[in-house]
Amino acid sequence: MYFSAYDERSLALVSLQTGTFTEAGFARALAAIEGLAADAAFRGAPATWVSVVGPSAEPPNASMRKRLADANRNFGALRMALVTTSVAHRSVLTAIHWLNPPRPDQLYATFASFEEARGWVEAQAGAAMPVLGELLERVRREADRDSVSRRPAQTK
Repeated sequence: MYFSAYDERSLALVSLQTGTFTEAGFARALAAIEGLAADAAFRGAPATWVSVVGPSAEPPNASMRKRLADANRNFGALRMALVTTSVAHRSVLTAIHWLNPPRPDQLYATFASFEEARGWVEAQAGAAMPVLGELLERVRREADRDSVSRRPAQTK
């Protein structure tokens, strides 16, 4: 499953992936990424994307990795933080960079916690970005609501 929250004013996107990356979820992810890239390009400003990958998340397949690499070509300046403890997910970022090496104004880093990622993004931006915590809370609430709606009905 894929969830995201976006703040257009700050050009910040926070996404959360859990479980299987379905085609529908991937399409939502790609739309969010492409929207962020388009908004940042229109404003001529750097974009910020923090991608949180849950422990149950499966890595995207080869076709999805290729499409992510293609979408990354649309970014100008970018600060992208990947939050995961999974070696497999870290290797996805490496594969994307093989397909589309980042430019000097595109900064990528991986972290084990959201707090570390936010600290890095804020250091790169030269300013506090409290909106990142707010966006994370929004995606967590959305994921929780989705999880509750998917539970089987209780019978008495």
